[in-house]
Amino acid sequence: MAGSRELDFRETQSQSCLMSRAPSAWPASGFYGAPVSKAACISVVAAHLVASRLLPAAFDLTTRPLLSMANLAHAPWFLLAGTCTFATLGEVLWALPVMYTFREIERRMGSRKFAAFCLLSTATVLITQIGLMQVFSSPTLTLASGPYGFIFGLFVVYFAIIPKLTP
Repeated sequence: MAGSRELDFRETQSQSCLMSRAPSAWPASGFYGAPVSKAACISVVAAHLVASRLLPAAFDLTTRPLLSMANLAHAPWFLLAGTCTFATLGEVLWALPVMYTFREIERRMGSRKFAAFCLLSTATVLITQIGLMQVFSSPTLTLASGPYGFIFGLFVVYFAIIPKLTP
């Protein structure tokens, strides 16, 4: 009799473990399972605060002319920092909800593939901007400030992966 009691307890315990591991009917909230999206959002806010508060004159993204190839050798930090720093607070306030929404794509793709896609699309846009600078050499051209490369690249992926709510 004691053996059947022990067996019943083990069956109940294994069933409760299975139920706790069952997928939830509610989607994951916040940045759970999306560390790259979380890091991107935090880095955009931090880069904007640093650029607007600590380095406003040296890092003026709205009026600084596009760098010539001679200046690229002396200021590669501008290219790297310019791809994650928005010029105005309005751009930051527009991009944060959009980047927060892309956490769903990261959960579906996986963090490694998502990070690789973000880096590749950002590098592609940066190289394209430098190439267009050489083709259309004008003193009034400026680099696009902010991570628009991976934001607009992820829009395409978002509309391909995320289903429509209405037909």
